[in-house]
Amino acid sequence: MINRIQELRKSRKLTQAELAAELEVTRQTVISLEKGKYNASLFLAHRIAEFFDLPIEDVFIFEGEKMINKLFASPKPGITDDEYRAKIKYQVNFLTIVIILTVAITMLLASLQKSPASRSFLRGFSSGILGGGIGTIITSRILFHNRKYLHKSKIKATDERLQEITHRANTITFIMLLIVSYIAICWATFYWDRRAAYLYLLIVLIYLFNSGVRYILNKIL
Repeated sequence: MINRIQELRKSRKLTQAELAAELEVTRQTVISLEKGKYNASLFLAHRIAEFFDLPIEDVFIFEGEKMINKLFASPKPGITDDEYRAKIKYQVNFLTIVIILTVAITMLLASLQKSPASRSFLRGFSSGILGGGIGTIITSRILFHNRKYLHKSKIKATDERLQEITHRANTITFIMLLIVSYIAICWATFYWDRRAAYLYLLIVLIYLFNSGVRYILNKIL
């Protein structure tokens, strides 16, 4: 999102420090806003528009989502069904590329292994990723062509309370993934045996655990 703050400030012949004082923020916040490094909250955007006596849309201009936001940011309230479908399609396409690269790299590593056990594990790992990925991609494409399901999914995705629950569940899951991955890497590095491979199965279980955490938080919060 781009804005006209610098242009409007100069038209009023104000310094960044003076504008910051009027808005009750720091000068560094004004600098970040003008450079586009920081997007104002709804409250701050309203205050800025009110100060310049202009509608918000005349101060802040929606430029379109950046790639990182399309991939990872939660959809904003007010998004249309078509915009939501486009966002999901973008994410699915990105996931497809990641799966292809992961399978290719894993198969390459498998071909370089001298140990039959290591080679067998890596091939099985890549097959699992490929199969799960293809299933997820096909299911996503089928479901999101159903307008009723799409609309229902969009409502859940834009609900602020459910977004907070998802954020907490993802945080817990990420921490657990880091711990298990660290243990698995250390085990495989210092004394590889078949038992080390079972640690990687915990990663799959943790992903399933994520859904359970969301369900519990949804009931508690």
